[in-house]
Amino acid sequence: MTNRLHIGEHQTSIQVDDGPGEPDTVVLPLGALALARRHFHHQPPTATELELAIEAVEDALMPLVPRLRGPGTLLTSDDESIALAAFAGRPTHAAVELDLDTVERQFNRLADVANGRPASSEGLPPRATFAAHLLILRELMHHAARRSLTVVATAPPAAGP
Repeated sequence: MTNRLHIGEHQTSIQVDDGPGEPDTVVLPLGALALARRHFHHQPPTATELELAIEAVEDALMPLVPRLRGPGTLLTSDDESIALAAFAGRPTHAAVELDLDTVERQFNRLADVANGRPASSEGLPPRATFAAHLLILRELMHHAARRSLTVVATAPPAAGP
């Protein structure tokens, strides 16, 4: 079963398809831009800012976890997830699977930068929304026991005549 994930600017939605009937859409009232604006006042975010953002995501996520657990693959074509695949050294022109360990390693790279490692040494995308997106994804995968995410690059527009 495929569960579509969209981490938007102001909310995150997960379409949970766990069997017969219509899929259930679960909405986390927190998106990457909103999280970044509320918690990240430095670029890259500081360790304290990351910790406060983790708390905010966990507070919003935990009541929804029972509805999010289950079989199936998470699937997304969000731009920041495509950027995450590139950050992880994966190709971005085709579907790529990122397992929980890979997402965790990328988050640890972000945490290293937040703790003082130069961002340029990690190749960290210089956007607060990237950091917020990665944090939301990591917390979602961890707490909802989702083992992998399939990232599908959107097709480029057809070339004109």
